[in-house]
Amino acid sequence: MQMSAPHVESILRVRDLVKHFPVAGSRQVVHAVNGVSLEVYRGETVALVGESGSGKTTVGRCVAGLLRATSGIVIFRDVEVNAPSKLDYRYMRGKIQLVFQEPGESLDPKMRIEDSIAEPLRAARWPGERRAARVLEVTELVGLQVKVLRQYPWELSAGQQQKVAIARAIATNPELVVLDEPTSALDPTARAEIIELLRTIQEKLGTAYLFISHDLSTVRYISHRVAVMYLGMIVEHGSTTEIFRRPTHPYTIGLLSSVMLPDPRQTLRRGLQLKGEIPSPISLPQGCYLASRCPLADGRCRLELPPAVDVGRGHFVHCFKHDETRQFQFVAETGGALPASASQSVQPSP
Repeated sequence: MQMSAPHVESILRVRDLVKHFPVAGSRQVVHAVNGVSLEVYRGETVALVGESGSGKTTVGRCVAGLLRATSGIVIFRDVEVNAPSKLDYRYMRGKIQLVFQEPGESLDPKMRIEDSIAEPLRAARWPGERRAARVLEVTELVGLQVKVLRQYPWELSAGQQQKVAIARAIATNPELVVLDEPTSALDPTARAEIIELLRTIQEKLGTAYLFISHDLSTVRYISHRVAVMYLGMIVEHGSTTEIFRRPTHPYTIGLLSSVMLPDPRQTLRRGLQLKGEIPSPISLPQGCYLASRCPLADGRCRLELPPAVDVGRGHFVHCFKHDETRQFQFVAETGGALPASASQSVQPSP
């Protein structure tokens, strides 16, 4: 069953976010994020999808305040995240949390599980008695036995470690959790358990998620809205239903065409394939960043950067050729969301 959208109350606004990284030994920079704008509402899941290097993780780290943006603004509630002089870090640590890709690397191997879960509570200055009670509460919420609190990360499975990471993230009752590829390091069974756990937590606590992933089947199952990133830009965004049933940007169509469907009754109409190499993020091309790989590109595409076009139902696309992509659109004939247990990690067609 696909996720239904929650009532709207904006908690995060990102406007024209840009992040550059200097190249060592030169005056050049890596253009990691190039003008990203998005909004997240209370209790919803917004997925950022795209291949490795598209800028998804960098956006997530800027949102969480781990990286300072080169330009643009990130506003959580009424607080500007990328303005350190105005930022109450203790407040932000309690309201925005992260879950990383590799649970074994995000947990301190020298700390017992109870201390790892309690760590953000100490940072937020929760008193000892409340802190201990909260650790027990979230341990139960994520489906772990109390006995694991006395254990170390290396004594747990990868799935259990990720449950610990989630327990740590939700301990302070955050309004937003940034999830950076939270299931990619897990086996299919553990992946399904984590996805169901995240949905349960969202239903109980009303937590919003920024879900960063290239696992498109899981994204379809868990998200309310999807933003597709290519070379540091959002090239298409809309509701999950719209993106999966009516993809309009050539990159999105190519990305979704690469999904390996676990249900033999589901078929995809294929036809648009991207060719060539991704341009360098150090030397971005003029015009549309996909023009050199897109079979529909013409002279205008190579000269001008396409603006956002509303194609209906809150569905926006950055493409001059969005009308011509209709012949390449496809629908999974049986409809509905793919089960998380059957999700496949995919990469775009070469």
